[in-house]
Amino acid sequence: MIEDGKQVSIMYTLTVDGDVVDSNVGGEPLVYVQGGGQILPGLEAELVGLKVGDTESVMLVAADG
Repeated sequence: MIEDGKQVSIMYTLTVDGDVVDSNVGGEPLVYVQGGGQILPGLEAELVGLKVGDTESVMLVAADG
């Protein structure tokens, strides 16, 4: 389960107004430490509690990006 201090790897696709602007799907996962301030705080908060294999769709407002 994702919680502070855990090393996490994610695959992501970033869209803006429905257009894909960045993605690592098909490549290497993004690896970070939960709670370490290495990714956007809003995204980090949305991932808490997810388990291996979970899929989550997260929408952040521009101010949080």
